[in-house]
Amino acid sequence: MRITAHSHCFAVIAPSSFLPGLGDRGSDGNCVATYGIVSQGMPHPRFYGTFPRLISRYVHDERLIPLEQAIYKMTGGPAKALKLRDRGLLTEGYRADLTIFDPDDFRDQATYADPHQYPSGARTSVVVNGIVVIENATHTGRTPGVVLRRGANGSVG
Repeated sequence: MRITAHSHCFAVIAPSSFLPGLGDRGSDGNCVATYGIVSQGMPHPRFYGTFPRLISRYVHDERLIPLEQAIYKMTGGPAKALKLRDRGLLTEGYRADLTIFDPDDFRDQATYADPHQYPSGARTSVVVNGIVVIENATHTGRTPGVVLRRGANGSVG
């Protein structure tokens, strides 16, 4: 599979992974796009909206967890569990991988009947390794991501 400038990679997790006391963290990486080979078939709707679902439903609507905890469970927690050396936290010397979004306008839109839909969020921007790759929900064409490899000591990066 060829990843293009407009492909998006997401981790898919079960609600038990982010709601307090409901089990172990789990993750399967997936690449999705509304075109090409990855647009075929009927994937689970969360392929396009795991994190927006967490924020819109469990933080905003149901108020089950605070936004700060949800963000940590999508960033610092997985980075720590996966032993990513310089990612997952906003800390000096770490890689600048950020998603900037309006929590009031960040909802999953994919359904079982129509799963190939990106989440809402017209002002959403994404920074990878300090480079803006999505600005106001539009891809800039830049692809600064790199493959991460696990070292002999078990850390990644």
